[in-house]
Amino acid sequence: MTGGDVAAAVCGALGAYAFELRGEVRPAMPWGVLRGGAVPGLPVITKAGSFGIDDALVACVEWFTNSDAARPTGPDQSVGGRPPGYAPVVGRVA
Repeated sequence: MTGGDVAAAVCGALGAYAFELRGEVRPAMPWGVLRGGAVPGLPVITKAGSFGIDDALVACVEWFTNSDAARPTGPDQSVGGRPPGYAPVVGRVA
């Protein structure tokens, strides 16, 4: 997803309550998984909408194609869609 407004809109539309950070694909391109909503565990990559490397989208496709981490983790194993002991990493997105 490119841009914070786009990321917030997509997460809100999917009903996700959090984006759990897991690492970086490239500097300033974090990846993580969605929590809650229609596709819990879905791996996503975000990048700033206003700056970045020329091949940022190519890097994302390559990462999704080649990384075992890019596999969906599946539904939240929790009560009410939140894992036991859940503490938000970046807060609510919806």
